[in-house]
Amino acid sequence: METNYNFIHFFTYKVKGYNYYFTIDKKLFNYDTKRFSKKCVRGYSVGYNLNGNFITLSNLKPLLIKITKLSQNL
Repeated sequence: METNYNFIHFFTYKVKGYNYYFTIDKKLFNYDTKRFSKKCVRGYSVGYNLNGNFITLSNLKPLLIKITKLSQNL
């Protein structure tokens, strides 16, 4: 008997210009591939790879847009 699990991720921030979202758990979620992105280090810079481009945390902060409503029904 096979068991399937479905997970619901609640988004708090959207990255402007990319299809990435931060969840309540502060993990970066790629909405296209439905996978989480890992934080990585290049040289002495800490950041994420977004669509093959490395973006540091300091450059990522101005791109974040706060999500206020989850749907039109709220």
